[in-house]
Amino acid sequence: AGEAAVAEAKLWEDDEEHAYFSWTFHPVTQERLFLTCNRRFSEVFGAHREEILARFANYEIQMQQAELDFLKVFIHDFVHPETSMLEKNIRMSMLVPGRFGAPPSRRGAIIRAWMIKRFDSLGRLVRRDLRLAEHFCIN
Repeated sequence: AGEAAVAEAKLWEDDEEHAYFSWTFHPVTQERLFLTCNRRFSEVFGAHREEILARFANYEIQMQQAELDFLKVFIHDFVHPETSMLEKNIRMSMLVPGRFGAPPSRRGAIIRAWMIKRFDSLGRLVRRDLRLAEHFCIN
C-alpha cells in the first residue's frame, strides 16, 4: 500500500463522527492492495475492526443497505465511470447500542454517504473511499 493511503487511514482512525472505509487498487490488474476502515465503520456492522477487515478481504461481507440503493449506486458507477465523487443518502441497517443494559439491536437508518474514486494519470482507478456520517435511526 502507498504511504499516503496508510497516513490518511491513521487520520481517520479516531474519528467518532464519520465512518471511513477505503480500498486501494493496482491500476492495471485492479487487485486490491490495501483495505482499511476506522472503528466507527466497524460499529455500523456491530463487529470489531479486525473482523470487518478480514471478512471484506475474504469477500465474506456485504454492505448492509437496501437493494434498491445498492442498485442505484451500481448503475451510476456503470453510466458515469469517470465521476470521482458521488454524494447521496442511503438506507442501511446498523447496530444501535441498547439502553439501560438492553442488548444492541439492528435499526434502519438514513446515512449521508460520500463515495470517492481516485484515478492515476492514465485514468485508471487506484482507490475508492467510502465515508458515512449523519445517521438517523428510522425505527
